[in-house]
Amino acid sequence: MTSALHLREASRNAKRYGRLVQGKLVPEAVSFRELLVGRFEVTLAQFAQFEPGFRVPCGRENFPVGAVTVEMAKAYCAWLSAITGEHWRLPTAAETATLYGPAEEGVTENTLNHWAGYAPNPEDAARLRGKVEKLGGPGSLLREVGSFGGRGGETLVFDLGGNVVEWTTVEQGRGALRGGSADISSDAKANEMGASLPCQGFRVVKELRDGTAKAEPA
Repeated sequence: MTSALHLREASRNAKRYGRLVQGKLVPEAVSFRELLVGRFEVTLAQFAQFEPGFRVPCGRENFPVGAVTVEMAKAYCAWLSAITGEHWRLPTAAETATLYGPAEEGVTENTLNHWAGYAPNPEDAARLRGKVEKLGGPGSLLREVGSFGGRGGETLVFDLGGNVVEWTTVEQGRGALRGGSADISSDAKANEMGASLPCQGFRVVKELRDGTAKAEPA
């Protein structure tokens, strides 16, 4: 099944990705590598349900939210848990390898490689970042969630290696950014500068009653 067909299976409210709970648009969790994880990064439309006065530009409802701190991401998870009666959180360090490991062969992501047309070395990446700043900023490189290929089997999860880097929690609950983003190269040596603030977002994980995030057997 192609990514386009998988996108047709995604939960929607009108044109917005997600599902309604108590009148609020919230993320959809799907089974991926034994985890229950957001099919997409949290979108602008979903984040606006949590943040009073948060304005979403017309036509960008399904773009990933950026410029998010780890504290904001954790607060969203707490709000989401209260709204749904379920336990939502950020991915943990132990889940990092599962979620952000190498993409399947042939899967493309929204990274600086895509925009450059090749894999930039550190010098090229820095130069390209400078050009992006002059041409609308790194946020202009973001695309609607699900615009690139997904990862997984019968159910795909999108943008794990691109669009926005995603907050996870490590020791003592500290935040760490994982995955790729639209403004950094997929070359580890070239992305040492890290993603810029507009390209820092997050994805949610849903826990089961036993405190794990493992998906229930089909």
